[in-house]
Amino acid sequence: MDEKVIEEIINNPNKVVELINILNDSFENIYFGLTMKDLLELGIDNINYELITRDAISYYKTGECDTYATILCEIFGPYATKYSSEDHVVTKIGNHFYDVRGLRDQYVGNDFQKESPYYIDVHFGKRDNLSKPIAEQLIMIGKNVLDRYKEHTKKKIYDRF
Repeated sequence: MDEKVIEEIINNPNKVVELINILNDSFENIYFGLTMKDLLELGIDNINYELITRDAISYYKTGECDTYATILCEIFGPYATKYSSEDHVVTKIGNHFYDVRGLRDQYVGNDFQKESPYYIDVHFGKRDNLSKPIAEQLIMIGKNVLDRYKEHTKKKIYDRF
């Protein structure tokens, strides 16, 4: 039954995009909180808040695309695989490709290949000091959302019978 439930979710791009949107909305607060913590620990208290506000798309489109692909792979487990071109990494979940902007099927061409984790890390391994703690929190949020989707989908499947 669990296999059927997860297949129904991953084969529904709207559900995956909805989860991506939840991650992206959560990103801003996580980034802001971690940045503020770092600044306050450094003793900086005269802070221009506009300078430390960042959205998920601008963050993950400037060298952190592999990190976002890793987040999606951690959430979706064996149903997700990284693919890369010469300048971008996307995640294939089920039969569709995604990145921080959502569904990317129409943008993924023959130049995107399933690559080894080593290749992707060497070519796209840019990380800043917030990358890991942000990713950990987003993975936790994403797994919780996916669990809710599973429960809801399981109920829908049982209601069919």
